[in-house]
Amino acid sequence: FDLTPVNAAEQILRQHEQSVLCLAWSQSGIRLFSGDGDGKVVVWEMATATPVARLEVHPDSVTALSLSGTGSLLATACSDGKVRLFDALSGDWKLITSFAAHVEEHTISALSFAPTAPLLATGGGDNLVKLWLVSETFKQPKVAAALPTLAAATTARSRSKPTTPVVPVAAAAAAAPIPTPATAGVECNQVEVTLLRTLEDHQQWVNQVTFSTDGHWLA
Repeated sequence: FDLTPVNAAEQILRQHEQSVLCLAWSQSGIRLFSGDGDGKVVVWEMATATPVARLEVHPDSVTALSLSGTGSLLATACSDGKVRLFDALSGDWKLITSFAAHVEEHTISALSFAPTAPLLATGGGDNLVKLWLVSETFKQPKVAAALPTLAAATTARSRSKPTTPVVPVAAAAAAAPIPTPATAGVECNQVEVTLLRTLEDHQQWVNQVTFSTDGHWLA
């Protein structure tokens, strides 16, 4: 919808045969990502409202989508309990890696990249939230200077228990600061994913996770 003002749908995008379960925008608003119950993800170029890629490697429903703070990785959550990371820089959208974030019988229903640190949060039907460190390396051209990370005193906290630190975000970011890849000809070459913390405070299914825009809070 065009929000200036909302009168009618500006575009109707048709590429899915099954229900669309999740959506995500790129930070620039140039691209839209949609995932469906058939396990398909469509990448849309919104200037022309046309699909530029279809990712059809998921064996089950795609339940959540998130783009990394650098725009270099697209993360997808699937009902098989796995997170898949795709190269969002090179244009071929290749699958770089996948990992079992939650046990298979429990769907991953939520995931979110932190905007200012190389962190990914996932949540699912096992009532758990997991925090992952996602370290990237890039092919030529060489990576430019790192983006500013959070101040040393900053910690991410669970909103449900605001006095209990979730993880020292600055320490995690210092271990693997977010690189700022140049855009021309760059390809995400390798990704290493490390589990940092498991949050067990929830009594029911975790349906959503999100970081604050400054990266200080995880809700």
